[in-house]
Amino acid sequence: GLHATVADHVVYGRIVFPGAGYLEMARAAACASCQSALSGAVLHRVYFMQPLVVSDGLLVACAVDADARRFEISSSLVDGQGEQTVHCAGDAEAVEATSSAFDTLATVAACPHPVDARVLCAGFHSAGLEYGPAFRALDAVWTTRSGAQAAASLRRRSDMQGTQAHPGDLD
Repeated sequence: GLHATVADHVVYGRIVFPGAGYLEMARAAACASCQSALSGAVLHRVYFMQPLVVSDGLLVACAVDADARRFEISSSLVDGQGEQTVHCAGDAEAVEATSSAFDTLATVAACPHPVDARVLCAGFHSAGLEYGPAFRALDAVWTTRSGAQAAASLRRRSDMQGTQAHPGDLD
C-alpha cells in the first residue's frame, strides 16, 4: 500500500508523502477517469498546500471531476473523525498517450561534468531528507559548468509497487 511505497521518504524523522507521489497519483486518476481513447494525462497549475505525514489510519484520496479537468488529493482519518485535509490540487488534461523519444546521449553530452552522487545524497541528508533505500536510485549525475542543467542515471527498479512512475524515481 501507500505506506510501503513511500516509507523511505523521511523528512526530519517523519514519513512525508513526496511531491512526485502526488503527481503520479493525479496522473493515474485522470487517466483512469477518461472514458475515451485518450489514455494519458498532462497536469497543469499544480498546487501543493499541506504536507502529508503518512501514518496508520489515514485515508488518502484523489478526486477527479467528471471531465478529468480538475483533481484534488486529500486525506482524512479512516474512522471519519476529524476534518479532511487537501494536500494537492490542479488541472488535468486528457491526452493521447504517446511514447516520446528522449535523446539520453545528447542530454548527457550537454552535462559533461560528473557529480559525486554520494556527496549529493549527503547534502540531502543534511537538509533533513533522510532517503531510505527505495529513494536512493541515483547511479550517476552530470551537470553543466554553471549547474543550471543536470542529467542523472537511475538504478533499474525491480518493484514498481503498483505505479508506472515510482515516486522515488521522480523525487
